[in-house]
Amino acid sequence: MGGIARMEALNRAKAKLIYDYLDSQDFYRGTADADSRSDMNVTFRLPSPELEQKFIGEATAAGLAA
Repeated sequence: MGGIARMEALNRAKAKLIYDYLDSQDFYRGTADADSRSDMNVTFRLPSPELEQKFIGEATAAGLAA
């Protein structure tokens, strides 16, 4: 896959896609300051606790929970 440097570049590019989307709209809200963001763990919130629980439930049902 191109070694560690290539994998790092791919991870940074994937994280950038997600952060750019989070920053472009108001529904999902990123929780980390721009200078403190992780390339591996993107954190965000939804508009309400009820929507967050629905999101978690659907993600779990889809096999996205560890």
